[in-house]
Order: sequence, then C-alpha cells, then structure tokens
Amino acid sequence: MRPLLLALAALHLGLAAWMSFAPDSFAQDVAGYPPQEPHFLGDLATWTAALGVALAVAAERPSWRMPVLGFAAIQYALHTLNHIWDAGETDPAGLGPVNAVLLAIGTLVLVWLARRPEAQR
Repeated sequence: MRPLLLALAALHLGLAAWMSFAPDSFAQDVAGYPPQEPHFLGDLATWTAALGVALAVAAERPSWRMPVLGFAAIQYALHTLNHIWDAGETDPAGLGPVNAVLLAIGTLVLVWLARRPEAQR
C-alpha cells in the first residue's frame, strides 16, 4: 500500500507542478477545454498538490489511508462525471473521451485501494 500511495502522491504533485509552471503546455496536452484560464489552472494545481500531500501523509500514517482514499475516490468520481458531461467540448476532440476514461480508471483504482485491508486499519 505504501508504494502505491507514494506513487499516487508523486503523480499528483507532478501534475500540480505541470499546471503551475507550464500551464499552457498542460492546457494543450491535457485540459483542452477552451478558453484556457491560467488562474483557474493555478487553482486546480493547489487542489491537486494538496491531494498529493495528503496521499504522501497517508502512505506514512495508516489511519489516514481510508479517509484520504475515500475522499479522493469521491472527487475522482465527480470529476469523471464532469468530464463525461463535457467530453465533446475539448480541442482536440479526442481529449474529452480519453480524459473521461482515464479519470474513471483512476476512480476504480482509488475505490479498490480504499477497500483493501491495508487501508481499513
């Protein structure tokens, strides 16, 4: 469980850094929902960084695992629904469905991790 949580923490911290330091690149390669708003991407980066830090803490503190993973799974599920709703509005068009599928997979992974015995302790 610890290595998986640390990997998820690194992923989220990396995404947050990408959003913060190269927002145009992130918007072009991942978040193709025009118009691009740098401040909004900065807001998303702070959320993503906070989740990354919480996942890192959960890796070290077993009592944090279920609450953090449960919260992350709920957020990912809602984020997935939002992407399904707006899937046809990306530029390029293929980003919307790809993002929705990737977020759905992320939701399933987080639910799976939250249900593992190591998260229940």
